[in-house]
Amino acid sequence: MAADIYARVGAAIRARRGAIGLTQAMLAAETGLSRSSITNIENGGQAILLHQLVDVARALKTDACELLIAGAVNGEHDVRTDVRVGDGRATALLSRLTPIGGSVSR
Repeated sequence: MAADIYARVGAAIRARRGAIGLTQAMLAAETGLSRSSITNIENGGQAILLHQLVDVARALKTDACELLIAGAVNGEHDVRTDVRVGDGRATALLSRLTPIGGSVSR
């Protein structure tokens, strides 16, 4: 089940990257990840860490919530009925996240 969500989030990343015309190498350069990590994330073979998801979303000029929502939609449950990205709650929460080892702002 967890592997499924990583595969769906990876597919959402791949789709968004293609839609804005970035190559995997370009996305890797923007995020500091290796191109092979981008490939593995997009194929669902590597779990993406939360801070990496935020970096990837910024490079893709989208919101991390959009990528998560795209990854969470499946035949059993659609989180879009639970959280509306446009209402700002999820974005406000993600903006408070810091890299591992950082401090949380209040």
